[in-house]
Amino acid sequence: DTLGGHLDDMEADWSKPIVSLSLGCKAIFLLGGKSREDAPIAMFLRSGDVVLMAGEARECFHGLRSMSVIGGFGGKQH
Repeated sequence: DTLGGHLDDMEADWSKPIVSLSLGCKAIFLLGGKSREDAPIAMFLRSGDVVLMAGEARECFHGLRSMSVIGGFGGKQH
């Protein structure tokens, strides 16, 4: 599964951070810039990892390249 690059821009107050919590799946999280043309940085996330986007990072495009259910809750991590 994937989640295309997007901004969380529906909130009225952009001063609050975005918190992303990974539960049960591994994923490749992409954090780009303020433009879709900016090349994203890829981060490998495991279950229990947290990404906090505040300040200028709050205004950056982000998404998921891929998710894997291998080693979900209580499963063996590979």
